Amino acid sequence: LDMLDMLDAGYAGYAGYWILDAGYAVSTPNTKHKTQNTKHQTPNTKHQTPNTKPQTPNIFPYFAAHKSDMIDFTAIQVSSSAAFHMVRHFEQLSARFEKQLNDMGYADNQIQEAHMISGSRFFSAFAGDTETLFHQLNHYPYEKTVGINGHHIIISQVSEKAFPKGIGTVGIESIDKIEPLDRKNIIYKKNRGYKIGHFSVDKLPVTNTCIVIVKAVSNGYSLVTAFSGDEAMPIPNYKMNKTQFNACKAFWSNHVFLENKIIAANRILPKVNKSSA
Repeated sequence: LDMLDMLDAGYAGYAGYWILDAGYAVSTPNTKHKTQNTKHQTPNTKHQTPNTKPQTPNIFPYFAAHKSDMIDFTAIQVSSSAAFHMVRHFEQLSARFEKQLNDMGYADNQIQEAHMISGSRFFSAFAGDTETLFHQLNHYPYEKTVGINGHHIIISQVSEKAFPKGIGTVGIESIDKIEPLDRKNIIYKKNRGYKIGHFSVDKLPVTNTCIVIVKAVSNGYSLVTAFSGDEAMPIPNYKMNKTQFNACKAFWSNHVFLENKIIAANRILPKVNKSSA
């Protein structure tokens, strides 16, 4: 997705909110349709002084019409299952994150195996855990939409000036963008219980776009997933209703996971527990 094109114009387009280069939203007076009523008005000059007090930016950036749409990323709740899922989306896990996962009950070998699963990854220079990730995202504007399953999709564009080498890799590609002769190299294997195409490349593309998907809960938002790259549909799940399943199936019929050739060739497969086989 080509996100936040309107930033070039500097205007969010709603209710007189401007997006500054620093990524903060500042309210400006909405003067549309105002008319001056001069009937019987007497100028009141008593003690009038110009209001030169500078406006203070909101501490959390947003790309939305109303303040109710603002999200403090650091307030997003992260369950143990969501934290474990995020292992696959970091190039290198911070020591703090590994300890948190251990404290949640995940063993080191489980973490290592989860880290080998295909997916886009945030570079270590950008984030190595969800806490750092959310602190980073609080500095940049975003756009928020709602997906077919009711989850909130937050699309953030991180400054290329701050991260000229990108914030992470792109882990998904349209089959249409793969050369026809190379499509025979697409390998289909199960990912979260559903067969998805996987395609190996010499070098993964990089991006400055971040997607965060959350679900609304009674006291805020709870993390579903976050990854670098463009928006993607969920992997089909047979628990979905028919409409959701067909939409996700259609997306993944035309998309593949990208894998680095060297990593894919040296991937250590999870050991099979013979006692439960």
